[in-house]
Amino acid sequence: IIATVSPAFLNLEETLSTLDYAIRAKDIQNKPEINQKLTKKALIREFSDEIERLKLDLIATREKNGIFMSAENHAQMCADLESSKAAVEEMTAKIEALTEEITKVNGLFEDTSKQLEKCTLTLADTKANLEKTSAELQDTSKQLAKTAHEKRQQEYLVARHVEAEGGLHGQASQLLQVVDTSAQHMDGLHQKIIRKAAVESANQSAAAAFKQEITEQSRLAQGRAAELFQQQIAGVTAVREHLGAFAATGSGLLESIASQVAGLESKMADACKVAVDAATRMSAECGMQREETEKLT
Repeated sequence: IIATVSPAFLNLEETLSTLDYAIRAKDIQNKPEINQKLTKKALIREFSDEIERLKLDLIATREKNGIFMSAENHAQMCADLESSKAAVEEMTAKIEALTEEITKVNGLFEDTSKQLEKCTLTLADTKANLEKTSAELQDTSKQLAKTAHEKRQQEYLVARHVEAEGGLHGQASQLLQVVDTSAQHMDGLHQKIIRKAAVESANQSAAAAFKQEITEQSRLAQGRAAELFQQQIAGVTAVREHLGAFAATGSGLLESIASQVAGLESKMADACKVAVDAATRMSAECGMQREETEKLT
């Protein structure tokens, strides 16, 4: 008989069953019998009964109580008894060997069962760990997908930020150029305002000097006109006095003097008119200069 076994853990029960059968088959011995089939238990029971019977016969023989046997039968019986004892001892040894083998197999089976239980527990723990690891792997995969999505969003935002920074940098450069240009314009405007202030100050000084000069000239002209007017009045008075003094001289002379006096009066009136027109014109020019000065300020 060839017993085929497997080292795999899944074939543990088949391996144990095959080894058990191989151990039992190894001790099988063929004993031909005619129309009889005895089992181990029946044979042992038969031998035990025969031994008990022989013991009783022996006791009866010793005590000389009962039926005596012949020497041949006694010898044959002793021989049979010895052979039976040997057979019984052999069967007992086989039974003990089988018992030990069964004990070993049972121990192996118990160890294997313990290992199987241990392996079953380990398998259950492994399955639980596998399920837990699978759940963690799924969570990790989801987290990884989420992280990848967030990374793509961050990259997109960074790209847009870089583009926005580029645009802002260009706008900032343009603004800086505009600011520089504005600063230059402001500097130019400031210089222009300074120049304008200087010009206005010079104009104010010139206007004040011109006003003072015009005022002085007007005063002098008015004084000169008044002096001339006084002189004319004094001349006219003197002429009248002379006319009164020389009234008797003659009408011809009087008429000539009167005509001279009328000429002098007309000249004096013209001189006064010219002086008044000059004073009026100078006053108007002073007013215009004052208005221009006020506009400039």
